[in-house]
Amino acid sequence: MADPLILALDQGTTSTRAILFDAKGRALAEAGRPLEQFYPADGWVEHAADAIFQASVEVLREVVQKAARPMADVAAIGITNQRETVVIWDKASGKPIHRAIVWQDRRTADMCRTLKRAGHEPTVTAKTGLLRAPNGVLQDLRNYWSAGKPYYDPARITAPTLITHAEWDTDTPLHMAQQLFGLLINAAWKRLVEIGEGTHTVIMEKNRAQLFSEVQLFLEEPDPAPPAPAK
Repeated sequence: MADPLILALDQGTTSTRAILFDAKGRALAEAGRPLEQFYPADGWVEHAADAIFQASVEVLREVVQKAARPMADVAAIGITNQRETVVIWDKASGKPIHRAIVWQDRRTADMCRTLKRAGHEPTVTAKTGLLRAPNGVLQDLRNYWSAGKPYYDPARITAPTLITHAEWDTDTPLHMAQQLFGLLINAAWKRLVEIGEGTHTVIMEKNRAQLFSEVQLFLEEPDPAPPAPAK
């Protein structure tokens, strides 16, 4: 009997990717498809739900074919997805009746503010562990950061700090990483590394080895000597 395989599916905001692993955790093949973004109005973000499904099926089949193994050898499939992105389906046909509303979408901002004014935020947080936000916690944090109201003060960080950024990451652009790097004024030492040809999910992509190497190097190398005092 052939060794079992494990399929990993990452259905992200900008792409859908799959990686096939053997029983020892070695990557055998990978495949990806870009995901088209729709912006029907200012602050609105949508995806075609049927395109998400089709891309998922395609990448799963492709990695198995690349490895020249039958689908029957796949013992397990791990899936990560966009979470707060929502879509409504027709119960009878199984077809989406509208494009998916992406977690980045802002159309419910007024509704969320109304709920907060009515005092419902503590209840939502207690039940879900999340901040009440119209488009997920990540976007909420980014909006606060962009408005000059970050949830923490980078200047209070004194430990050595590594910031990694992927070249094609549209969720957190390079200027945000550079801004954070500049605010780490009290870090024992700091480094900003750019991972080429990667997106927000670079940890699942072909250049993940570069990411792992940079983290390992940062953790293992000795702290740099402090600068000599000025004469």
